[in-house]
Amino acid sequence: MQEERSSFPPTAEATVEDLQQGSPIPEEDVVSNPSEASTEPQLKKPPIFYVSEENLSRTYPDNHRTPHLSRSTSLDHPPARSPIFRIGIPPPEYASKPTLISYYSQDSQEEGDLATPSVLFPSMRLLVAALLSCCFIALSISSSNMAVALICMTSCPIHGYGGELEWESDQEGLVLAAQNAGSLLMVVTGMWADRINGKWMVGMALVLCTLANAMLPLLAANSFWYAVAARLMIGMADACLMPAVNSLITRWFPQKERAAAIGIITGGRQIGTLFILPTAGYLCTRKDIKGGWPAIFYLSSIISLIVGIFWLPMGADKPSKQYCISRKERLFIESRIACESIGKRTEARRVPWNNLLKSSPLWAAIFALVCHEYPLVIMLQFLPNYMRDVLEFAPAKNGIISAMPILFLFLSKTIASSVSSWLETHTTWGKTKICKVFNGVASAGLALCTFIVPFCDKDRAVLAIAALSMSMFFAGLHTPGVITAMVQLAPPFSGIITGISFFIVAWFGIGNKILTKWIVQHGSQQEWAVVFYVSGIVAALPIIDSCCTMSGDLKNPSTSGSQDSPRFRCLEFFCGIGGFHIALKRICKRIDVVGAFDINTTTNAIYSYNFPTTELHQRNIQSLSAKFLDEKNADIWTLSPPCQPFVKKGLQLDLGDARCDALKCICDRIRVLNKPPRFIMVENVVGFRDSDAEQMLLEALEARSYHHEWYEINPLDYGIPNSRPRYYLLAKLTPDAVLSGKYLERWGSQFPQQIKDILCTDAAESEELLISVDTILKHRDVIDLVEPRSFRSSCFTKSYGTYIKGTGSYLVSNVPASHETLEFEKAHFLQIAAGEDKLEAVQRLGIRAFSVPEMCSLMGFEKDLRQPPNIMQHQMYKALGNSVNIFVVCHMLTRFTAGMSDSESSSAGDVGEGRLASVSVIRDTGTKVQLTLKAEGLRKRKSFFAALVSTFKKPSEPSKLCSNARFTEFTLTDRSLKFTINVLNLRGNKKKKGNERREEVFKCNIKQFPSRVNPDSATFEIMEPASGNCFILMNLIKVDNIMTNWKEFQSMNGTIDASTV
Repeated sequence: MQEERSSFPPTAEATVEDLQQGSPIPEEDVVSNPSEASTEPQLKKPPIFYVSEENLSRTYPDNHRTPHLSRSTSLDHPPARSPIFRIGIPPPEYASKPTLISYYSQDSQEEGDLATPSVLFPSMRLLVAALLSCCFIALSISSSNMAVALICMTSCPIHGYGGELEWESDQEGLVLAAQNAGSLLMVVTGMWADRINGKWMVGMALVLCTLANAMLPLLAANSFWYAVAARLMIGMADACLMPAVNSLITRWFPQKERAAAIGIITGGRQIGTLFILPTAGYLCTRKDIKGGWPAIFYLSSIISLIVGIFWLPMGADKPSKQYCISRKERLFIESRIACESIGKRTEARRVPWNNLLKSSPLWAAIFALVCHEYPLVIMLQFLPNYMRDVLEFAPAKNGIISAMPILFLFLSKTIASSVSSWLETHTTWGKTKICKVFNGVASAGLALCTFIVPFCDKDRAVLAIAALSMSMFFAGLHTPGVITAMVQLAPPFSGIITGISFFIVAWFGIGNKILTKWIVQHGSQQEWAVVFYVSGIVAALPIIDSCCTMSGDLKNPSTSGSQDSPRFRCLEFFCGIGGFHIALKRICKRIDVVGAFDINTTTNAIYSYNFPTTELHQRNIQSLSAKFLDEKNADIWTLSPPCQPFVKKGLQLDLGDARCDALKCICDRIRVLNKPPRFIMVENVVGFRDSDAEQMLLEALEARSYHHEWYEINPLDYGIPNSRPRYYLLAKLTPDAVLSGKYLERWGSQFPQQIKDILCTDAAESEELLISVDTILKHRDVIDLVEPRSFRSSCFTKSYGTYIKGTGSYLVSNVPASHETLEFEKAHFLQIAAGEDKLEAVQRLGIRAFSVPEMCSLMGFEKDLRQPPNIMQHQMYKALGNSVNIFVVCHMLTRFTAGMSDSESSSAGDVGEGRLASVSVIRDTGTKVQLTLKAEGLRKRKSFFAALVSTFKKPSEPSKLCSNARFTEFTLTDRSLKFTINVLNLRGNKKKKGNERREEVFKCNIKQFPSRVNPDSATFEIMEPASGNCFILMNLIKVDNIMTNWKEFQSMNGTIDASTV
C-alpha cells in the first residue's frame, strides 16, 4: 500500500522526478530506493534543504539520479564556501563527492520568502563587515591623529616643527597615555557586550569620537588637561567598540569565515591610519585652514559623524534584526552559528569566572596580545616623532613615510587572514596549529626587524623604513594568530574575554607611553635605540609561551568541570545528537569526550547546544588522518555508522553504498594507528549482522588483536516500552571478561514500564500534536496505536510525524471506559456502537503524536537533552529517530569495565565502585515473588550480600496494606543473592484483586528506598510493579561501609527470615 503522509506536522516533500527537474528537495525525504520515492505525492510548500544545482547531473550505479547521502541524509561534508560571502577559497576535494546541500532553513513557508540578494549588496555579511571596518577607520583616525598633530601643536623649533602650546615632555606622555587609560573601561563594557545590543555600543563609540575630536582644539589652549579629557573619551570609544565588534562577529559570521571577517574589519584600523598620517602632515603646513593642526581634529570629528549616520540605520545586532537581509542568507548564518550555543542577548548567563581565570590558553593569548601590542604602540604613536628626531623628515614627508609601515600592516592582515581560511579548509592542521604557526612567525619576524631599526641613522633612512615596514608586515600575522584565537576560545563570552584582554593591554599601553617619553628626553638616536631594543625583546617573548599553550579551538568554559585530567578519553564518530555522550557520562564521570564528528548541520546544532565544551568537527570521516587520531589518544571509540546500506526497506548495497566509505576509512585507520583505542563500541541496525561491512570491521579488529562480542538487543528486554532492535558490537584490546565472537543471551525478563510513565501533562493539552480524524480513518490499516497502559510502542524513525506507516506509534489519549485494558493494535479494532457517528467516536479518542520530551524519555534521554530554540519539532523527531537508546547503550558500555583492574574500576572502600545491580523476577506463585539480585564490578560481592542479609532482622511497623511481608528463602552465591518476598494478610479495598493489592504493597515499600539510603552511596531506579511483580534497579556508587550504607533496609515493612543463609 502506498505510504501516506500525516497531517502533523506539515513539512515539504519531493520526488525523484522533482530532483531530475532541478527542484529543491528536503533533506529528510531523500531516500535510497527510487521506486518508493516515485510514489510520493508532490507538495507545494518549499523544502527544508536545497540541493546545489552543480551536482544534480550526477548519475549513480542504479541508473537513477538519486543522491546517496549519509546516515543523516544531510551533508556528507560541510559546504566549503557559503552561498554568497566568498573569499576566494575553492571547495576541498573529497574521495566521494555526494550531493552538496547549500542552504539550511528551519521554517521556510513560502517560495517568496527566499529573497534574491540585491545587486548593490549581494551579501549582508559583507556589508556588515564593511560597516564595522568603517567604524574602525573612524576610531583609528581619532586615535592616530594625535601622533602627527602633537608635533605641530607643541613648541619644537626643529626642521620647521613648532606650535603655540608649551607642553613638557611628561605632559605630552600623559596626553598620549590618556587614551589607554580610557580603554580601561573595556573591563566593564566587555562584561556587557554579550548582554546588550552591539549596534548601540558601536553607535556610542562613534558619538564619543565625534565629540572628543570636536572639543579638543577648542579647549586644548586653556590647559593640557582638557586634551587629556578628550583623549580619555577616545579611549572610552575604543572600550565600547572592540568588545561589541567581537561579539557581533560571533553572531554574524560562521566559524570558517571569521578569520577573513576579522581581517577585513580590523583592517579598518590601518586604513584609517594610512589616511590620517599623510593628511595630518599636510594640514600641519596649512595654517590657513582652521589654523593648521585644529583642522586635523575637525576632519576626524566629521568622519566619525558620517560613519555614525550610515551605521545606525544599516547596522544590526544580529541577522534576524537586519531588515535588508535575504531569508536564505539569514537562515544560512543562523544554522552555522547555532552549534556554538551563543544564546540570546537577554539571557542571564552565569559567567564562569573561575574557569576563565584558570584557562591557560586564555592567559597565553593575553600574554601574546600584550607583547604584540607593545611594539605596535611605538609604531603607531611615536613613529612620526622618531622620523622627526632621528631621520629628520619634514612634516609633509613625515606624514607620508609614516604611513608606509601601516600599509604593510594592512596588506599583511588581509593576506594572512585569507591564507588562514585556506589552510583550515584544505588541510587537517586544525585551528590551534594554524594559530600557533602564525603567531610564532609573527613574533619572530617582528622582533628581528625591530632589532634592526636602532642600527639606522639619517644616512640609512631607506633601510630604517624597510625594517619598520617589514616589522609591521610580520605584526599583521597576529590577526589569524592571537586575535582569532581569542574570538574562538569561547564565543558566548567573547565580549568578556575581549574586555579582560584589552584591559590588561591598556595598562601596559599606559606604561609603554610614559616609559617611552621618559627615555626620549632629547630625541637622540641612542635614546630611540633603547626604545626599539625593549620593543624587540617584548615582541620575542610569545614565541615560546603561546606556541606551547595557545589554543584556537572552539571552547565554552561555562560547563567545564574539574581541572584534573580525565581518566578516559573518548571519540564519537557519527555522533548525531550525542546519545553515546550521555550514556558515557552516566556510567562514569571520569570519561571526557575529546572529539565528536558528524556532517549533519541539524544534529550538530543540537549536539553543540547540549555539549558546548566538546570539540565538534563538522567534516568527513575520510578527512581524518591516522596522525590526527593518534594525537587525540582516545581510550574509547563509539561508532554509529549510516544504517541505510543495511536496512531491509533499502537497496541493501552494503559496501557498494557510498555511505560506507566512512566506515571503510575507520577500518583502514584502525590497522595503522600507533595508539589504537582500548575499547570500541559499534551500534547499527540488525541487518548489519553478517554483512560485508561487519566482516570488514571484524577483520580490522582481529588484525589489531581486539577481542569482541556482539549482541542483538531490544529495549523491550529491559522493560522499556519501545521496540528498537539493534546490533551492538563491543571490542577490547584486553581479553578479560569478553568472549570473542560469542553471542550472549539477552538479559532476563525484567519488569516493564508502561507508556503512562513517560507522558507529559503539557503534551496532552497540546492541540498541535493531535492527528486529524480524516488521517486516522484513511490510515486505519497501517496506523499503530497504543494507550497509556500499553507496555510497548513501535520503533520511531526519522519520518515520524511526516508519514504514518512504519514510523512509530501514536497515542490514544482518551481510552473508552469499556476498553480500559485493551491495547490497541489497529484503529479498526475499535468497537463503535451501532448508530454512533464514526467520525465523532474517533475524535473522542484524542489520538495524537508523542511529543519530543516523551520520545526523549522513551529513548532514555530524559532531561539530559535540550531542544535548541532554533530547531523545530520535526527536526527533533528526525534526529531522535536516528539516535540510539540510552538505556541499552548504558548496559552495553558497562561491560567495558568488567574485568578491569581494581585500580581502574573502583575507588577506595571495602567493596569498590559498583555497576548496575538488577533484581529480576524468577517466580510468582500467587502470594510469593522470588527475586534475584545481581551485582558486577564489586570486589567483595559475597561480603556485600552477607552484610545486606544481616540487616533484615528487626521488624518494622506493620503496613497499612498488609500485616506481614517477609523476606525469606535466601540463597547466597559469589555473584548473586536470591530471596523471596512473601506477602500475607492483605488489607485494603476488597474489590481489588489480590495482585492489585500486592502491587500497592510493593509500591509502598520500594519507594521508601531512595529516601532511606544515603544518596551519595546508592541510588535506586524504581520500576512500578504490576500483576503482582516487583522490580528494582540499584546503582551502587562508591560503597565504602556496607553496614552503614545498607542498614536502612530494615525499615522495610514486615519481618526478615535469614535462617536459610
